[in-house]
Amino acid sequence: MYQTIMRSITAAALCSVLVERTNAADSFTIVALPDTQNYVNNSANAGLFTQQTQWIADQILIHGNPRNIQFVTHLGDVVSSGNSTLQFDRADTSMSVLDGVIEYGVLPGNHDYASTGNKSTGTALYVS
Repeated sequence: MYQTIMRSITAAALCSVLVERTNAADSFTIVALPDTQNYVNNSANAGLFTQQTQWIADQILIHGNPRNIQFVTHLGDVVSSGNSTLQFDRADTSMSVLDGVIEYGVLPGNHDYASTGNKSTGTALYVS
């Protein structure tokens, strides 16, 4: 229970980084993408994930990066089922929008493993 609460607090704190840019010359933004598994596990929702990454790309490429976005991090639970190639393909389509636009990193969440109880499973799909 404690870990679940702390994870929620941490995710909320990271997401709040994107609230409002200060006037400081050295200010920057890190965009956090949490828990996209409910987008990629259903084709009707998959476009929502891509809309998020496209918004980031547009901020940088079209709007001149007014928020000074320097990095994008995915906080994990990219997919709902770590053994679903289809879900990873959908996630890859969404994250690929950022390729060549901004540096990003993706952390594995418990749903990203083929077996949520075995953290050594599903790595082939995750890193391919």
